[in-house]
Amino acid sequence: MNKTAAPKSTTTTNTSDQQSTTTNLIARSNFIAVAASMSWQLAIVFLVPILGGYYLDTKFKATPIFLLVGFVLAMTLSFLMIRKFYIQFNNLNSATKPGDRK
Repeated sequence: MNKTAAPKSTTTTNTSDQQSTTTNLIARSNFIAVAASMSWQLAIVFLVPILGGYYLDTKFKATPIFLLVGFVLAMTLSFLMIRKFYIQFNNLNSATKPGDRK
């Protein structure tokens, strides 16, 4: 009987696994950057109108009308900022998908 040699196995690097890992790292770093930026900006957008309203109430010795106006302004600006960051994050996330690269 003739014996044939077993096929030689070659080690190949799976490029799709490498691309997936790279894509995950990019997406994670983008998320961290957007979250860090958002946290500082939200703190400023939320605190400045409320503290400003409190300051105006104490200066004019008024009822907490300026504080309430500052709170409503802070909530509105916070909503708009979260919406902006949501859109920005979705654009970053879609840009890191391998099939979307040009």
